[in-house]
Amino acid sequence: MQDVMRIDLTRGSVPGHLMRLTFAMMWGFVAMMIFNLTDTYFVSRLGTRYLAAMGFTAPIVMLFGSIGLGIGAAVSSIAARKIGGSLFEEVRVFISDSLLFSALFATVLGILGIILVRPVLRLLGADASTLPLATSYMDIWFWFVAFMIVPMISNNAIRATGHASTPAAIMIAASLLNVLLDWLLIFGNWGFPNLGLPGAAWATIISRFFGLILSVIVLRYKFHLLHFSIPSPRRALKSVTELLITAVPSCASNLLMPVSNMIIVGLVAVYGNRAVAAFNAGNNILIFTFMIPIALGTVQMPFAGQNYGANRLDRISEAWKFGNFFGLSYAAVSFIVMFFLGDNLASIFSTDATVIKIIEEYLLIMLVTSGFIHISMFTAMVFNAVERPFVAGLMNVLRLLVLTLPLAWAGNYYMGLTGIFLGCALANLICGILCLATFKKIGFKKSMPIVATPLAIKE
Repeated sequence: MQDVMRIDLTRGSVPGHLMRLTFAMMWGFVAMMIFNLTDTYFVSRLGTRYLAAMGFTAPIVMLFGSIGLGIGAAVSSIAARKIGGSLFEEVRVFISDSLLFSALFATVLGILGIILVRPVLRLLGADASTLPLATSYMDIWFWFVAFMIVPMISNNAIRATGHASTPAAIMIAASLLNVLLDWLLIFGNWGFPNLGLPGAAWATIISRFFGLILSVIVLRYKFHLLHFSIPSPRRALKSVTELLITAVPSCASNLLMPVSNMIIVGLVAVYGNRAVAAFNAGNNILIFTFMIPIALGTVQMPFAGQNYGANRLDRISEAWKFGNFFGLSYAAVSFIVMFFLGDNLASIFSTDATVIKIIEEYLLIMLVTSGFIHISMFTAMVFNAVERPFVAGLMNVLRLLVLTLPLAWAGNYYMGLTGIFLGCALANLICGILCLATFKKIGFKKSMPIVATPLAIKE
């Protein structure tokens, strides 16, 4: 079989590689954010009740997405290390088996979701007016959850090669299809059925499936990273064991985010459907605002992985420092822009004055300390890539369980809804500072033999 098509990230300018990868990855994240913002925008045209119902589904969708991202991060980390060490046949087998395992695992999770969705939505605070709407969305979504999870993993496998533009193009194509399908299926345009909120679910499913097909074709025929064969029990056990060693702590730490978000949604729900709608819209805007730092954090994984496989630890440290400087600078600019334009941006998602006010307040509070969110993310990504997934996991436990939830609860107790937002922002500040200290204190060291790195194929 042909050699893996890849870009050698162990040579050349560190900032140059990072910015090239980030620029390409940014468009992929723009596409992913368009998925969320498009759904939010079109559903908001149906009314506040529908937007609130979608707000109750968001933590569940985020939970499953976190599992996909956790497995994807593990695949990217392990595959990048193997590519950096020129273990091409091993990486083919590993990626092929990981995708098969992920599809089966996601299907099982979807069945459990169908069984538990109603009690979970009630636990989140959905009432008689929003529960039927939220259920109508999730009942469809759970049947096809594998189409949501597996593309995250296949795209991460592509990124391990140092190519970020290809998965970005796939995500953009799927995102544009989702925009069209939302417009057709939610409102019944061009003779399509008027499905309302379930139409948003069908649009997501179809567009994600389209992206999955594209990524599998690319992995197989462009990058030569897939075996179309059923693995033997011994091979499957070896691949899955290797995957789970990194994926379990990564998924566990990632799961804390939607779980903590569910709890915070419960705190916010006490203040009514308007508050939940505003919190959901504000989170989507915030994630969109973070798209460039998120892209930079994502490419830290293949960059650090390849350099770790080639024993270039100096380049990993340089990349981490560059990311932190960029993250803090970007956060300052984001706050200034939102200070002047926040009300205009919030009004896109609602005409309700109360909802607009809450969205604007939430964004300004969270952006004050957003630079430290970026530092936490960059540090966790690097530790995952250098075989320290448990350290990365502990960072998330610290931020979400030890800091965010107690501080949000205390803020709610003393200051109400605004206090919830202030507690979350303070937690991000403290965790970012601790991540800086942790990285400088424990660092990392090579545990694999140094291997020669042959010439790479340029993108």
